[in-house]
Amino acid sequence: MRRAASRGMSLRQYVIEVLTAHCALPTVDEWVDQLKTLAPAPNDVSGADAVRHARDEDDAEVIRAHHSG
Repeated sequence: MRRAASRGMSLRQYVIEVLTAHCALPTVDEWVDQLKTLAPAPNDVSGADAVRHARDEDDAEVIRAHHSG
């Protein structure tokens, strides 16, 4: 009830909104079927290296933003 009230909605309106959003999500079977259509991820980089690279890029972006501002 608090969530509905905080959004200025009746409980009925809120329940309809939540159920509509939930029903728009794929089922587990649909989600798995969608996964099967994806190309496999390249296997030439380890997970740790990929995370390290992403962090390095984030750090570089923060440094650039700091020096340009």
